[in-house]
Amino acid sequence: MSAFPQDLSHLLSAFPPVTFAFAYGSAVFPQHHKKDLMVPRQTDVILAVEDSESWHRQNLERNRNHYSFVGSMGSRVVSWVQEDFGARIYFNPFTMINNMEVKYGVTKHSHLLADLTKWDSLYTSGRMQKPVLTLKSNTEVAEASEANLSHALHCSLAVLPQKFTQDELFTTICSLSYLGDMRMSMFGLGEDPNKVKNIVNNNRDRFQALYRHTIQSCGVLQANCDLTSFEQDMSSSGRRLLVDGIPDAVKPRQQNLNTIELGKQVQHNISRLVNKSSWAQACKGIVSAGVMKSVVYTAHKISKAIRARV
Repeated sequence: MSAFPQDLSHLLSAFPPVTFAFAYGSAVFPQHHKKDLMVPRQTDVILAVEDSESWHRQNLERNRNHYSFVGSMGSRVVSWVQEDFGARIYFNPFTMINNMEVKYGVTKHSHLLADLTKWDSLYTSGRMQKPVLTLKSNTEVAEASEANLSHALHCSLAVLPQKFTQDELFTTICSLSYLGDMRMSMFGLGEDPNKVKNIVNNNRDRFQALYRHTIQSCGVLQANCDLTSFEQDMSSSGRRLLVDGIPDAVKPRQQNLNTIELGKQVQHNISRLVNKSSWAQACKGIVSAGVMKSVVYTAHKISKAIRARV
């Protein structure tokens, strides 16, 4: 496991008060691609706020230079763009905060809870299915996160065979939020093709800590003492319990699907959900970030993916 990430809570001093915040991504948890170690990275942060319009009003007073032309239209328009389009999150990329380059997203607290518990878009919840660095904790979010992890585990079990390893489990969980993601299918240049493998290989201990309770409390899963190999209940009653743990947003409508059909249908439904939210969020990003920053961000992503293939 890579070294424990640095404390980034100091970043919050640059913003109006938030209810919850976390940092994520390769700048926080390095993936140690040998060609990528010396490449500067943005630190990715997501902030949850009680009232989007009020928060953006205060943030515009503090950090007007973080916003594109949308900021000149006022906090009401910014919050409208945030809440009514895409995955209900507003990103400001390439901002300088305490001498760090930061991309931060703002989402309403209630929308974060809905995505964690219901998978409204599987956007923020997908990021929180992998290890993240909490900058400000919140009891409601912690409880909702347990539901999110349980959903991810049950969906992964629908895809996996009866017996599987820890790496197979974490790789399947990690891949869920990338199914259908437009960045993964952007002419094959949007993301590192080894992204999921790199995340799991370099954060195995963190995945173990994140999912230990969820695995131990899962009624259809048996594990050895060190949680490195698993066997799931494939009986009809076990399958019913498994389906009950899949969120309605991606739960198959058909009844009595066999094991293979169930897994394929769950993957298909997740792919449709992620594809819709990722395309909508990408289009919104051109507006919220501005054309020039969007071009720079896309070029950075493509360059990173090409380096991974060389």
